[in-house]
Amino acid sequence: MAEILDAGGQHKCGYDQCECQVSSLETYCSDYCSDADDAQEMERYRTLRLKLLGVERSVVLGLRRDGRINATLLRTIERDLDLEEARLSGS
Repeated sequence: MAEILDAGGQHKCGYDQCECQVSSLETYCSDYCSDADDAQEMERYRTLRLKLLGVERSVVLGLRRDGRINATLLRTIERDLDLEEARLSGS
């Protein structure tokens, strides 16, 4: 993993920034939906989160295609995305 870190220990690919933005959106969605008793709202959250996972996957694949992350990191991130997707899909 050291090969993708700059001298200050930050990710060269900007993944941390991307992860921070995703985390903020997840927090907003989860706060909004956790107060809702309506099953329809939870389904909207699940649908939104699945779409967001697709966007995350596209970004990560683009980073790999551009050579900004290595194959090992790609597989690790994809595994995490796959697990989250399976959890949301009920698989």
